[in-house]
Amino acid sequence: MIQSRTPYLNQPLEWDFIEKKKDFFLRLIPILLILAITIPFIRSSYWDDEIFSVVSARSWSGMFRIFREYENNMSLYLLILHGWMKLFGDGETATHALSLLFAALSLPVFYKLERFWFNKTSSLAATLLFASNPLFVFYAVESRSYSMLVFSCVLSTLVFVRLLRRPGFGLATLYGVCIAAGVYIHYFGILLLIVHALALTRSNLKLDSMRWFALSAVVFLICILPLALFPPLNKSQIDWITKPPARFLAYTIKDLFGGSLVAGLLILCFAFTLWKGYRLKGQDLYLFRFALVWAVLPASLLFVFSWLVKPAYQTRFFVWCIPGAVFLTSLIFAWVPWSRWGKTLVWMLVLIFFIKGAGSGLQSKGSGYREAVKYLHANFHRGEIILTYPYFKSIHAGYYLEKYAGTDSSVRPLVITRQPFLPGGGGIDPDPDMDSLKKMAAAYSRVYLICKGSEVPTVTDTVQNRLWLPRIQQTIGNRHPQSRTKLFGEGSQDPVRVIVYE
Repeated sequence: MIQSRTPYLNQPLEWDFIEKKKDFFLRLIPILLILAITIPFIRSSYWDDEIFSVVSARSWSGMFRIFREYENNMSLYLLILHGWMKLFGDGETATHALSLLFAALSLPVFYKLERFWFNKTSSLAATLLFASNPLFVFYAVESRSYSMLVFSCVLSTLVFVRLLRRPGFGLATLYGVCIAAGVYIHYFGILLLIVHALALTRSNLKLDSMRWFALSAVVFLICILPLALFPPLNKSQIDWITKPPARFLAYTIKDLFGGSLVAGLLILCFAFTLWKGYRLKGQDLYLFRFALVWAVLPASLLFVFSWLVKPAYQTRFFVWCIPGAVFLTSLIFAWVPWSRWGKTLVWMLVLIFFIKGAGSGLQSKGSGYREAVKYLHANFHRGEIILTYPYFKSIHAGYYLEKYAGTDSSVRPLVITRQPFLPGGGGIDPDPDMDSLKKMAAAYSRVYLICKGSEVPTVTDTVQNRLWLPRIQQTIGNRHPQSRTKLFGEGSQDPVRVIVYE
C-alpha cells in the first residue's frame, strides 16, 4: 500500500537563521559568488565568435549592414554592446563585464522565481547552484549574447508566472515584450514559448487568462515584425554546423545539470524518493513537468530538427535552459526524505563540485590570437607576408594587430579566397585561390600562415580545413621548404597555429 507523504512544500531544506534574513541580503550572496569565480578570468583573450561580436558592434553603419546582408541574430545584444563600448571601450575586460552584468542580474530574478514555491533557505541554495553552474559561469564572461539570453528567459518566466496568478493588461503586455526581446537576443529564445505553453493546465488556462495571453501574442507579433519584414539576404549562416551525433544530446543535458556526477546523483535521489513511496500529484507533478520541460525539451527539439531538417545544434545555444535544470534540482532535493543535515550535506557537496568545475572550465577561456599577434608584431619585417586560412582569421588577427599603436600597415593578414566571403564566419567557406597563393609564395622571402590550432583533422572540421589546408601548406612549402610551427593559446578553447615558412 502506498503511504501518503507530506507535500514537498514542508520538506525543503530550512534553517531558521537563514529564514530570518532579509531577501535583499540573500539575493546578494549568489552575486558575490559568481563575481568571485569569474573576475579572475575577465581579461581572457577573445576567441573567434567574440571578435565577430566586437567588430560588428563598432559602428551603426557596419552593424546594420550585417543585419541586412549577413544575419540579424543577436541584434539586440549587439545594439547594447555598441552603446556599452562607446562608454567603456572594446577591450576584453569591458565587453566581458557586460555579459557578467547580465549573468549577475539573472540571479536575483531566479531567486524571486524560486520564492514562489520555496522557502528562503532552499531558494538561496538553488540560486547558489545557478551562480556556480560550470556551463553558466563559462558563458558569463563571454562577449556573446548567451548570458543576456539567460537573463531574458528567467525574467520572461517570472512575468509568465505572475501573469498566471494575476492576469492584467500590464503583465500581458510586458510578457509579450519580454518574449520578443529574447528572440532578438537569440533566435532560439522563441523556444521558451513552447516551455511556457506546456506549463499551462486546465486550471490556470481559463477564459480570462486566454484573453490576456492573446494580448501577449499580439504584442509579441508586433515586436518581431521587423524580423519578418527585413530578413537578412544571406541564408547560409549556419551551414558550417554538422549533423550532431546522438551522444551530443546526452552531453548537453548532462552539462545543463552541472556534470554527469550531479545528474547521476539527481537520478538516484529521485529513484530513492519514489522507492520510499512518494508519488507526484497535484502541484508537485505540475512543477516537475514545468522544470523538466524547461531543462530538456528545447535541446531535444533542436536535436530532432538537426537530424530531420537542417543541422543547427550547438550546446551553447541552450545555456538559457540551465535555470530549468536548477529548478528541477531544487524539486528533487526537496522531495528526498532526508533530514535537514542530510540535505545540507548534499547541497554543499554539489556546490563545491560546481565551484571546482566552474574554475576548471574558466581555465580554458580565450584563444591564442593575442599571443600570436604579439609574436607577429615582434618578428615581421618588410618583404614578408602574413596569410590566413580559413579566411575569417584575418579579421580576428587584425583586431589584435590594431591594438598595437603605430603598427606598419603591411603587418596585416591577407586572405586567399577566390570569391567574396561573409564578414565574420559562418556559411560555406569559399575555396582558396591557389594561383594567387603560388605567386605570393614566390614573391616573398618569408610566409607566415595563421590557421587552426590542431594539426589533426576532426570530423567537425569544414571541408576547407580537411582538404584545402593541407594543399595550402604543401603549395607554400614547395617554395619555402624550411618551416617551423608556433602554437599559441594551447589548452584554450581556440588555440592558434602560426606556421613560418622561409
